[in-house]
Amino acid sequence: MRHRPLAAVAAGTLILAGCASTGGPPPSAPARPAVAVPDQVGAVDRALLIGSWSCHELNPVPGRPTATELQVSFNPDGTGHNSAVVDTSQGGNPLGGKMAVDFTYGWQVQGERIVATNVQSSVRSLDGNPATGMLAGLSQFVVNHFSNQLKPGTLDPLKLDRQELVLRNADVQNGPVLDCRRQ
Repeated sequence: MRHRPLAAVAAGTLILAGCASTGGPPPSAPARPAVAVPDQVGAVDRALLIGSWSCHELNPVPGRPTATELQVSFNPDGTGHNSAVVDTSQGGNPLGGKMAVDFTYGWQVQGERIVATNVQSSVRSLDGNPATGMLAGLSQFVVNHFSNQLKPGTLDPLKLDRQELVLRNADVQNGPVLDCRRQ
């Protein structure tokens, strides 16, 4: 996984969903639906990014857990924070439960992209279930251990104005697209 905090929340959701598998034959992998959002952003206006955003995924994978209550903050000092609640019991998974996922990172604008570095995660169980706690610990280990071993990742803002931000990960084909509204 590359350093991409916004997409990391969505990717973390997929890690959580995969780790919560109940065994048996592997199901056919559902495809992420295509979403057509034209790129309306040239050079990114850093001042428009700064602030807090409430986001949702425009193209979630059917049958997979999705992040709810996704919050994204770009701070003026170049630090960022994302938080989300993920319910891995979506789809009837008996091992699933609610988890809080937090990411901190550094960010900077480079032309038409946002570059994120030094991603750190915190994943914790919200329901007190030991299985959820184990899943949360494993997910945190995977993200913190592997994401910082790769090059910084880039986010591609497709739309950015005073009230709306639409993002995709520039390093991942057919990845999640997030639609965010300023808080």
